[in-house]
Amino acid sequence: MKRKKRAPITPIIIVITAVLGGAFAFRHDIKDAVARAMRGPIPPAASYADVLARNANANANIAPAKPTNANLNAKPKGLPATNTASSLPEAANLAVAFILQAPYQNWDEIHEDACEEASAAMVNLFYKGVTGELTKEEMDKNILEAVAWENEHFGRNKDTSAEETARFMRELYGLKAKVVTVASMKEIKKMVVAGKPVIMPAYGRALKNPNFRNGGPLYHMLVIKGYRGTKIITNDPGTRRGADYLYDEALLWDALHDWNGGDVPRGPKNIIVVE
Repeated sequence: MKRKKRAPITPIIIVITAVLGGAFAFRHDIKDAVARAMRGPIPPAASYADVLARNANANANIAPAKPTNANLNAKPKGLPATNTASSLPEAANLAVAFILQAPYQNWDEIHEDACEEASAAMVNLFYKGVTGELTKEEMDKNILEAVAWENEHFGRNKDTSAEETARFMRELYGLKAKVVTVASMKEIKKMVVAGKPVIMPAYGRALKNPNFRNGGPLYHMLVIKGYRGTKIITNDPGTRRGADYLYDEALLWDALHDWNGGDVPRGPKNIIVVE
């Protein structure tokens, strides 16, 4: 009786090796895709131009124009068209361009402490009408510009308080940035609904972000740009997965603390907002 010839295993090994090699090479992209899938849908984002147009319609007390044939398929913007003084919509979102504080993954002495500069730059770009994805070069240019200003005027760029950060936003960017002490996350949501992204200082370790190293920084800043129910949509510059990163509302509220001379866990619940 003739024995059946076994199929050569070499091609199988080659295929398996190629698949594993490809998975390893694109492991970061795969992780990002999985994270986005688990995150769920993000509300459509409204640009600063959208905010101005909505406010102009509201001030003129006219209804928004009906869609034409040219925009019948346009996505709805991430801000409500109705008065939300007494209640909040289920979701809102602003088109804030993301900046990673270490764009080239070089966590040197400058970039490991550049969350304040990255957060301030993101809000500045929103009010300048910049949307879409930035290049690494554009991200770093914005960060280094802010760092240079701080070094000249503060003599340092590390651990700037909310007030110091608001000051350089006023003097460097010309924005009417101010520090506000808030009593609830609902106040922050109202600001987002009004079209104002919020810069939030935080006790970084209380954020419990799995992408942070060593449990996270003592002090951190990020941008709150929207929400979906009890999930807060942020641009967190401390991780390359920080664009549209979702935090639980209660967790984020507990982590909200200003620098407070280094005693961050006991710092006041201050935020930075542009008037």
